Amino acid sequence: MRVRPVWLAAAAMSLVMAAGAQAQDTEAPPAEEMTPQERFVELHGAVVAYERCTGIHFDEQQAMALNQRIRELIGESFGAGATLQLIYDAREAMTRRVTSEGCGGDRVTDALTLFETNLADAVSMAGSQ
Repeated sequence: MRVRPVWLAAAAMSLVMAAGAQAQDTEAPPAEEMTPQERFVELHGAVVAYERCTGIHFDEQQAMALNQRIRELIGESFGAGATLQLIYDAREAMTRRVTSEGCGGDRVTDALTLFETNLADAVSMAGSQ
């Protein structure tokens, strides 16, 4: 009888993880309604979309400038562990999105627009220093 509760716990955990992954692929709320963590993931996702769709990979100086700009935009910073997890979540979600929708998909083009309007100048400024 002890096997059954363990099995149920494993099944429940699996459902929670699947729901979380699916939630990342749903329509995002407007920026003003997002939590700082959601906005952080959205902005880092925009960086991933830009890299994947243009074939450009940012060097360390550019990546630092992008990270600084994202911190400025959300007005918060998180601990190292939380930051790394959020960046990982953004990378995974946007990679799945680009793979499934392509660079012309609505959500991917929204991310590319977000990059161009909010982040691109941080990269150009980093390159000119």
